[in-house]
Amino acid sequence: MDAENWNGYSKYIPLQNAALRGDWAFAKRFIDQNPDGLNASITHTKVTALHVAIMSGRSIEFVEKLVDLMPPEALVRPHAFGIIALHDAAMIGNTNAAAILVKKHPASLYIRSDVNWLPLHYAAGEGHKDTVLYLLSVTTLVPFAYHSGALLLSTVVDSEFYDLKRIHALILTNGSHKNLLLSTKLITLARSVAPTMDYACKLFDLMPERDLFLWNTMIRGYADLGPCQEAIVLYRDMHRIGLLPDSYTFPSVVRSCAVLSALMEGREVHCNIIKNGFDLDVFVQSSLITMYSQSGEIFNSELVFGEMVVRNIVSWTALIAGYVQNGFFEKGLGVFCEMVTLGTQPNAITLVSILAACTGLEFLNLGKLVHGCAVKLGVDSDISLINTLIALYGKCGIVDTARSLFDRMPSKLVSWNAMIALIDGLISIGLQLSSSVEC
Repeated sequence: MDAENWNGYSKYIPLQNAALRGDWAFAKRFIDQNPDGLNASITHTKVTALHVAIMSGRSIEFVEKLVDLMPPEALVRPHAFGIIALHDAAMIGNTNAAAILVKKHPASLYIRSDVNWLPLHYAAGEGHKDTVLYLLSVTTLVPFAYHSGALLLSTVVDSEFYDLKRIHALILTNGSHKNLLLSTKLITLARSVAPTMDYACKLFDLMPERDLFLWNTMIRGYADLGPCQEAIVLYRDMHRIGLLPDSYTFPSVVRSCAVLSALMEGREVHCNIIKNGFDLDVFVQSSLITMYSQSGEIFNSELVFGEMVVRNIVSWTALIAGYVQNGFFEKGLGVFCEMVTLGTQPNAITLVSILAACTGLEFLNLGKLVHGCAVKLGVDSDISLINTLIALYGKCGIVDTARSLFDRMPSKLVSWNAMIALIDGLISIGLQLSSSVEC
């Protein structure tokens, strides 16, 4: 910076310091003596006193009085990178300052920085929820229609479903709901934050254009949240309009068939899997193993598993769980041993099935080894695994250990069933012993 520019900026150092302190009385005297200081760039990055006052966050009164003196066009004078005062307020979550600026210059809501970001982008990107909600409340034009709209949408929406509905209302007023990318993102978010698929379904029904990704999003949503029957209905609708499913479609449809014990529909889907060439996809095959197992068709689960070229922890666990659920405890243990021998590391879900097999066979020592394995893998805090351990130790008469596991659990809602079953078992044993003594 040359000496001439430095001398020009140094003149405003007192005003800059007053803005940093929030000292309006000093700033007002300075501006009265130097009227150009009201709108002047007071640093080499073209920052004004307004930018400094907002970013310091020291005094909202300072900001309010300064804005009162400034003409509206001065509020949108950018400093470096095209940042205006409202961008600054949004960036630091200064909602009060944002409200003052918007009141004076409403159009500043739609001014973009050099990186094409609106004030709403900055508030959402920094996680300032209150500022985001305020900016949304005063936004009449929809900022989601541009190329950054989907990113902004996912950043703005959080776990509160009300926010999503507000955003959807804004999108509808502008007609941006016809944008496939944006609408798909909206439905994806609705599926993830809503307790049911009802709202996502309404959005889906309004869409004039639907691609495979969107259909898969809806099918997966129904498979996760229910009702699963709707996943199957959508899958059939896809066929009817000539849209071919892919490897992301079939696992959710097959899982829905499993939940509904819809074996006939499941077999129909299996035929389509083969027809469409996805019968060697590891995730599709794993879902088929689970479906057949839950329908009592363990032989078909074995056939699917035997045809697998690639096997991962999901497929191994599916077969193990299938054996255990159908009472073939020894076979489940055998497959587990084979899996470990071949170098696949179990996860918590695998160990839950193995512990259930140990409980069924009353293999206490093996159960203890599995418990140790869970500790080593760092999954011993898994709720389902602890419940299964309680059942194992309880059935094998190790009541103190079962009670110790129960007492350490943060949430005991599900575990009460395991403890009640343990108590019932002890009462039954006690009655049997009492009867034998009386005889």
